[in-house]
Amino acid sequence: MGDYATATEGPAREVRTERETARGPARGAVSRRRVDAPVADVWALFADPERMRLWSPDVVTGEFRLGGEFSMKDNASGEVLRCEPPRLFRVSWLWEASYSEVEVRFSPVGDDAAVVEIEHLMQDEELAGADMSVSDGVVAAGTGWDFTLECLDRYVRGEIDEPDEELPGRSEQLWRQVVSETEGG
Repeated sequence: MGDYATATEGPAREVRTERETARGPARGAVSRRRVDAPVADVWALFADPERMRLWSPDVVTGEFRLGGEFSMKDNASGEVLRCEPPRLFRVSWLWEASYSEVEVRFSPVGDDAAVVEIEHLMQDEELAGADMSVSDGVVAAGTGWDFTLECLDRYVRGEIDEPDEELPGRSEQLWRQVVSETEGG
């Protein structure tokens, strides 16, 4: 698994602090990937549950419009808080008893490619309430979004086989390194 975002678009993984959610201050785990498809096509692959089924192992139902609700089987549910096609959407992310938000941004790279940036915004107290350390929460979210972007990229490239079994372990190692560097250690 490489770092597919270019230097001008930012690193493939980063932790952002001093972020905001509807419930207050948060930190963000950002996964970023360049995808070789026009931004409008990539938007549709995320925002249309029928098209999402083509590439995502998660079964998603709902409507990706402002105020629309969504649900992911055996995962999270929430509401669309912002929707600015084909550039951005933000959703509340309710998983078990924990609240967070996910923002997905789509930036064109010329006419035939896009950078997809997924930022999972988490509050320390929500992570603590889920019996998860801040570091582990960031690593878990980032690893999951790396997997999502890998599945998307494979679909766009026409590789419909299963993702690499070693991907989660490699991604987790990379995220632990990013978190360690962010924490100054």
